[in-house]
Amino acid sequence: MKRKSLFVLLMLGFFWGGLSGFALAEEASLKAQLDAIEARCPADYGQTLGAPPTLEALDKLSIDQLVKKLNHWSPAYRVQISKALAVKGSAAIPAIVVGLDDPNYQVRCGAATALRTMWRYYTRELDKRKRMHLPVSKKEIGDVEKVKAAISAQVPKLTELLDDPQPLILYQVTNLLGDLGGAAQPAALKMLEISVTSPDWVGGPSMRFLDKYIGFKEADPEKVLPLLTKMIRHPKPRARGHAVRSIAKYGDRAKVAVPDLIWCINNRAMRDGMFADGSRVQALQMLANWKIKEGIPLCVMVAKENRWGFGHRLPAALKALGTYGTMAKHTAPDVKKLIESWAAQKHKHGDHKAHVKLAEQTIKAITEEPKRKR
Repeated sequence: MKRKSLFVLLMLGFFWGGLSGFALAEEASLKAQLDAIEARCPADYGQTLGAPPTLEALDKLSIDQLVKKLNHWSPAYRVQISKALAVKGSAAIPAIVVGLDDPNYQVRCGAATALRTMWRYYTRELDKRKRMHLPVSKKEIGDVEKVKAAISAQVPKLTELLDDPQPLILYQVTNLLGDLGGAAQPAALKMLEISVTSPDWVGGPSMRFLDKYIGFKEADPEKVLPLLTKMIRHPKPRARGHAVRSIAKYGDRAKVAVPDLIWCINNRAMRDGMFADGSRVQALQMLANWKIKEGIPLCVMVAKENRWGFGHRLPAALKALGTYGTMAKHTAPDVKKLIESWAAQKHKHGDHKAHVKLAEQTIKAITEEPKRKR
């Protein structure tokens, strides 16, 4: 027995020693790779793989010196340079704008990042101080207006950058244009085209701006609707949701998208699953408002889906079904079966009191003829 124990301990020792040796070899290999990367980094970058310099250190540099450092390979370093340039105010904008035309994509990306950082630094700081009821001098307000005017004047140049092949530049530019809001209207149609082809690089600010743009009188339906219709079939649910929400603003004109809306309901986006149902339930309601009969079985299908998001999806599907009125009378047995199935699944979804009530209201809406007005 003792011999077996000693043998086991000996084997464990060999195994542990082997793992330790492997780990040390991996660490040495990684260190060699990092040393090789550092050796390739130009010395004038200052720091390479270490942390970016502090704002206090960068504040001592001139605007031209800071702009030259925008070509650093590290995004974290470029962001820090952008913050230092933001502090310099509108005086730094002409030098930054020159970087937007640089052949080096890192410089272009750094310049776009610097403009976006400056816009947010000034507008958000001023808004924050107003919300906190802190005193704001006329000079500070004037400085903010100078920065906003100077950056807004770059919309034509930023619009040209929407053709840049580098996705990081595209991300910074589209979101800066989104932050600019109404001043970015000349770039809106091109931004919408980008959001169809590359929505992964179009973030929240630009999407929110485009949502507003769809309601502007300048948004030509003949140009916008085909783009939104294409976006309905995008693999990302957020892109689909933006498209369906925007296309609904066109009312009956949006009926050209009916085949795509039906496709969207039948083909749930598999990426980012928690956002996948928003576009589907809104599409259901649009079909119901237009009394598109193909939407009736889709309402029943979505109501029966027993998975995550049930509490949001079921009421929306039943509401859309009720909108059809007696057109959907033949689906009443399906709704009754749903009520029966919920009674058998108390342990899973609670007692479903609210859902049962809504289902009963739906049955009433689709089976009773509406009272005629006298």
